[in-house]
Amino acid sequence: MNEKRFLAVVVFAAASIVGIGGVIAWGQQVYPQTKRSWIEQITASAGARRREAYLALVEQRKAEVRELVVIVEQWSARADGLKFYKNDDPLYIAVQLLGEYRAVEAVPLLMQMKARVAHQGLADSGQRELVPPFDSFFAAKALVSIGAPVVQPILNQLESNESLSLLEVQVNGLILREILGIGLTTLVLEDRIASGVNETTKARLQSARGVAREYDRFWVFHEGVFISPDELGRSGRLEVSDEPGSEP
Repeated sequence: MNEKRFLAVVVFAAASIVGIGGVIAWGQQVYPQTKRSWIEQITASAGARRREAYLALVEQRKAEVRELVVIVEQWSARADGLKFYKNDDPLYIAVQLLGEYRAVEAVPLLMQMKARVAHQGLADSGQRELVPPFDSFFAAKALVSIGAPVVQPILNQLESNESLSLLEVQVNGLILREILGIGLTTLVLEDRIASGVNETTKARLQSARGVAREYDRFWVFHEGVFISPDELGRSGRLEVSDEPGSEP
């Protein structure tokens, strides 16, 4: 998909949201009415027409999500070598739209990208390290926007995926924190920790719990992971601990 096609998708999504008139079409997909005009049919027409408007809006949303998923898949493959992503890149914009659309269909794809970071201009700047806030994890923020349907996949990944990096574990903890709140995230992870999981799984759950509970207080981003100032002052090796700043 080239940039012109990407722009067509984004323009259509925006036009649908604000209700700009006209017909937009590409490939096999044709949209004879905007979302606004279909929405108006819900209250301004007979019952059969209202049902038609409902079905049209549902199908229109599904088509938009499919197009955005294609953009993310294609542009994600191009960007795999980057450490930072511009927040005006096609990949960034398409991911944000999937979050705005609450696109549950895109959760598996977004889960693969949740540790990627976006900052304006950094893709071309040559900088190799920055201290990004959680908001810079653009796919993670899209997952937060989707909300409750993300919780179980995150927990399943923490419990079963042995190949997760420490950063992915920590971002999982922050996603849970944003969706459930600190208290409920702590309770859910403690319940999983106490359920008899093996030591490797327990360490992942504890790491996610630690960053979820203490992130706002003193965690920083250094060399690709979130750590506490105490850990930052230690010799090069980062210890995974239950409590940020606790002794290994």
